[in-house]
Amino acid sequence: MSSLKKANKALGYIIIGIAILWFCYLGASYLDYKLHYDEYLTTSFPWYAGAILYGYLALGLVLVLTILKLILKRKMRSK
Repeated sequence: MSSLKKANKALGYIIIGIAILWFCYLGASYLDYKLHYDEYLTTSFPWYAGAILYGYLALGLVLVLTILKLILKRKMRSK
């Protein structure tokens, strides 16, 4: 297997990992909200704000990695 194929496959796994981690964070945030509902009543910060922030960061990373994957595929086709 060439190094370009290995890099392409690794980028695919990283993208999937980022998505899984974000969904796990979202689930953990919701669980924390359900377990500590009284604490969230005293703040104006909604329970899902962190998930939205990390979601935007994850989306940015996924976009950059997807562009890298497309560049690698184009290089693999040209060889």
